[in-house]
Order: sequence, then structure tokens, then C-alpha cells
Amino acid sequence: MKLSYQHIQDYVIGASTIVLAGLILWAVREIPPPFFDPLGSAAVPKTVAFILILLAARLTARRYFENKAEAEKAVHQEPYNLEPWLTTAVVVFSILYTLALGTGLLGFRWGTVVYVFLTGVVLAKKDRKVMGFSLGLALVIGIGGDYLFTNFFFIDLP
Repeated sequence: MKLSYQHIQDYVIGASTIVLAGLILWAVREIPPPFFDPLGSAAVPKTVAFILILLAARLTARRYFENKAEAEKAVHQEPYNLEPWLTTAVVVFSILYTLALGTGLLGFRWGTVVYVFLTGVVLAKKDRKVMGFSLGLALVIGIGGDYLFTNFFFIDLP
């Protein structure tokens, strides 16, 4: 079974995500116990970490089984078009989003709306339907997430 760049990339992303989730789980041990939060201070980061682990395991397992199927069938397929600028744009947007929230330049609600929308626009590749969906998704995640975290989980957001 020959591994291509995309196969190796998927394995590296899966392993890196699991390591990141492990670091999150290790870091939440430092969060002090809650005073008023019924779920616990670290409920959200722990949940996010476990979701990351599950998604990374799914990605890795899917890639493994696709590799086996490709090796058995040996069917010629259209080569995957690498677009590293898309990855770079998403990483840069993620860093800027984190910095904007950390410095207080943007609040969670509108910072998230801008981040999700801009990421969707870049990934849409000029498809207006996808851009419209990205705007709707950005509004739901930004405004809905702000409402959920502040009124249901009682978490102070930037």
C-alpha cells in the first residue's frame, strides 16, 4: 500500500489533533473548582477535547480503510488538487481570531461571526450559495454561541 502526501497529511493531522486534545485535558487540571457552575469549571474544555479525539480517530480510521480499499481496487482516480493557500488562510484567520479575542479587540459574538464568515468565504471559492450559507452559519454560531455560553453555561466570554 503506497502512501501519498494526502494520506500522510491525514495521519499527521489526526495524530496532532489527538496530541492537542491531550494537552487540553492536561491543562484543564489547573482550572479551579467552580463556585456556581453545576457542570464544573472544565466541562466545556473537556467536552471539546473529547470531541477532538473522536473526530481525529474517525479521520484516521477513515483514511486507513480508504487506503486499504484503494490498494485492493487500484482504480485510477482524478488527482487531488492541492491548494496550500486555503490552509494558510484558515490558519492565519484562526491566529488573528484568537489574538483579537485575547486582546479584547473583538468580542466573542462578532469576532466569531467575522471569523466563521471569512473562513467560509475563502473555502467557498467564489460560490455565492456557499458564501450565503457561511453567513447564516456564522450568525448562528456567533450569536447563538454567545447566548448559549452566557445564559446557559454562565461562562464569561471576551
